[in-house]
This record gives sequence, C-alpha cells and structure tokens, in this order.
Amino acid sequence: PTMADLCARFMDEHASRCREGTRRNYEILWRKHILPRLGPRKVADIKRDDVASLHHAMRETPANANRVLEVLGKAFDLAEVWGMRPDGSTPCRHVQAYPEVKRERILSPEEIERLWSALDTLDCEVPFAELVKLLMLTGCRVSEWRCAIWSWLDRDQRLLRLPDAAAKTGARDVHLPPQAMAILDALPRSSVYILPGAKGGPMQGHQKI
Repeated sequence: PTMADLCARFMDEHASRCREGTRRNYEILWRKHILPRLGPRKVADIKRDDVASLHHAMRETPANANRVLEVLGKAFDLAEVWGMRPDGSTPCRHVQAYPEVKRERILSPEEIERLWSALDTLDCEVPFAELVKLLMLTGCRVSEWRCAIWSWLDRDQRLLRLPDAAAKTGARDVHLPPQAMAILDALPRSSVYILPGAKGGPMQGHQKI
C-alpha cells in the first residue's frame, strides 16, 4: 500500500470517529502537506529521513509542521496495527517537534467597550453580533455556540448543556450570566439552532464577517 492508501484508510477508519473540526484538520494536513510529498511512496519504504525532511521543509510554519508530525505518528502507529509495517518501526521516532510560542492577546476594558458598541451597530443577516457577545460572556468555543440548539438551553438553571459530541473537552454545563440570558431571550426561534445561518442551519460565513 502507498501513503495515499494509508491516508484513505486513516480518514475512513480513524478520522471518521473524530469531531468535525478534527476531521477537517486531518484532511487539510494530508491534502496540502503530506500527500504532495509522500503520496505515491509505499508505506513500508518511508524512512525517518523522509519524515524529518518533510518536517524541516515546513520550518517556517512550525505549528503546522508539528501537526503534520503528529498526524504521521498516528498514521504509522495504525499502519503497524493494519499490517502495513512491522511493529515498532515508526519513522517518526526521534524526529523532534519545533518549539511553539503560544500567543495571548487580552482586550483591555476600553477595547471591550468599543467592541461591544461596534457589535451593537453591526447589520448583517445572521446573528453574528450575538455570537461574539456570547463568546465574550461564556468563554465557549465558536463551534459550541455556532452549533448550539435550543433544546440544550436550560432556562431554569441558566445553563447551556453541551453534549459530548458538541464539546471538544467532553460534555459540560456552561453557566449563563444575566447578560447572556438577555441576549438569548431577545433571539427569535426561527430555527432549531440558537444562532442560525441565513438558511436555518448552523451559522456560515462568520469568519469573513
């Protein structure tokens, strides 16, 4: 089998059990970085130098390089399980990940006030302003609010009850402050989704906005 064959099986048997965002990231890493360089090669022929060379070629984007290394590590582990390589032969061993510097940017109180005021004047066909405000008030991930449905809302307890499939860290309850409840109370129930897109499904185009 080739690396393209391994990719197909990886996406079908492993990625299919992961969350949507993870599956999408896997697909991008394979399509943009791994397959163009290694796709036609046989799985059994890939050596450490091949992995190290690909990793080094991506040194200008160290975070992406490390994500590729992680995907390849998992793929070669599965290749051993599936009989494509001998046990303990992963070529990712001893390929060192690049250091990553996490970036953090916290808005000042004045910036928060300006952002909130700008959201109040925003005019678009989807509830983007409400999305940003709820993110600010709850600390949820974008995907958690974008895909949230009304049945997850517990008004009596002032909770958004995220099921396991919707939350990256597993099922959990998100406490909603009065400001968040006021935003939710003002929203129309035009869809099963709390913050629907123009066609009634999950909100689309929010990154462009």
